Amino acid sequence: MADQLLRQAIETDDITGLEPLLKEYLSQDGADLWEKNPLLMAFHGGSVNCAKEIVRLKPELAWQKNPDGSGATVIHFICGAATDAAIVKAVVEADTYRMICTNRDNQFATPFHTAAINGKTDVLSLLVTLCPRCIENMTSHQETALHLASKNNHCDSFLLLVEELERHGRMDLLKREDNEGNTVLHYATPRKQIQILKVLLPDKSTNAVPLVEVNSRNKDGFTALDLHYQNPGDRNDKDIGDILHQAGAKEGKYLNSSRGEQPSSSQSLPPGVPGTSEGMSWMMKFAAMGVFITIAGAAFASLPNLNSVYSLRLHKQTSMTSAKDLIMAPMLLPSIFAYMVFNTATFMASMIVILVIICSFKWSFYYRAISFFIMGAFSVSYAFLAKEVMPKFWISVASHEISSFWFVWLYDTFLACTVVTVCLMGKLIHYIFFKLLKRRWRGRGCPITRIRICV
Repeated sequence: MADQLLRQAIETDDITGLEPLLKEYLSQDGADLWEKNPLLMAFHGGSVNCAKEIVRLKPELAWQKNPDGSGATVIHFICGAATDAAIVKAVVEADTYRMICTNRDNQFATPFHTAAINGKTDVLSLLVTLCPRCIENMTSHQETALHLASKNNHCDSFLLLVEELERHGRMDLLKREDNEGNTVLHYATPRKQIQILKVLLPDKSTNAVPLVEVNSRNKDGFTALDLHYQNPGDRNDKDIGDILHQAGAKEGKYLNSSRGEQPSSSQSLPPGVPGTSEGMSWMMKFAAMGVFITIAGAAFASLPNLNSVYSLRLHKQTSMTSAKDLIMAPMLLPSIFAYMVFNTATFMASMIVILVIICSFKWSFYYRAISFFIMGAFSVSYAFLAKEVMPKFWISVASHEISSFWFVWLYDTFLACTVVTVCLMGKLIHYIFFKLLKRRWRGRGCPITRIRICV
């Protein structure tokens, strides 16, 4: 009975006696279900007065979360689906503390972000007016409403937001980057949003200052021009190309060059395509990783076959040798020890190189985690196998005893430190030699270019 009476009141938008009806309705079983939310009923019926009164009486109804697991609330749904801003205005005005404007879902998106995603221009304008600080909010991906509007091809909403930014003195938000390093220009360019591009990069003849950095690079190293070239169908899009080039756009791979030269759009190739310097770099990395994986695998595979070279009896013998005796007579160590030192050094050096190459790839967290797990398991397996293969003896240092297994790792550590020291010393000697040679040639009045050629 309460259900029918409440529905009739909402359908006629009559708030007389709404409070007791609402109280009785919510006390029933199942009234807390999403589809039975009275505020949603008022929204679907276009009942502005009832919606406002419901929020005033039971503000928690606006915060009820969607059971789909997204964390979106009723007000998220209303702001994203409203065809008339009047009901949104009624709901927001009923919330004295404007908490509705800052309510967030699991992606940290507010109702303002939802309106931008769905291109609800009237709702965006209303929310900025009623709650100006909502324009500064960002999602968990560091996206502003500007990012979302452009990303979802709502140019009218984007242009409205730019006007609101100018009115509130927050034009700096146009330069914000999301967690992938993308600015709004990175989204507008590949989507051919010429209206947005003209606003962000005004014609130089108007003496207007660009609102964004035209050569800003995202985390993949791409500029807006790179993204324009990545789609072969866009390469000859004259309007977009003219806007970008007129603003001084460059490809990411040319930004660090001393002269800043770059080929014309008819000659340039998309970044990462085989044949370009970036594409060759990726090919070389994969080739190098394949080589070092082979080396590491060979070092690992050699351990089980050592018994065919070194007698098994060595593994059964145990002995104690002092560090002093080893210094005086290093030949006391079994020959397998030297092999294990260099084999382990080769294996670990290969694994380190592979690790560095993997870290240089723009892989997702999951791919990297899987790769690191495999490398870790491979390294631990090598250590266990090496411990079984290594003959058992101990080195006494003062009152401490070091097993042959750990002695191998100490040797490898010493070997690594020696190599690093030699490299640093060589670099230092080269630097000093270059400085002295440079000073000598300068004293003779010779150009620096000649010195560089000689060195």
